[in-house]
Amino acid sequence: MENFSSTTWSNKIDCDKELCPNELDGNCNDHNCEFQHFRDMEPTGMFFHLLQTLNSIINSLSCYIKI
Repeated sequence: MENFSSTTWSNKIDCDKELCPNELDGNCNDHNCEFQHFRDMEPTGMFFHLLQTLNSIINSLSCYIKI
């Protein structure tokens, strides 16, 4: 099963917002930081559930069709 908690699958990445330079160097502890952080990009909620469900359906059908 795919790891859908990875930011690879995230729908929360804002390509117009800069990544936090402190986070890129290690960790940002500034709660008022205006930059984008990896912790805010993790897929959650309905989108995450949808990805898991689709993966499960594809895996179930893979014995019947070539993927």
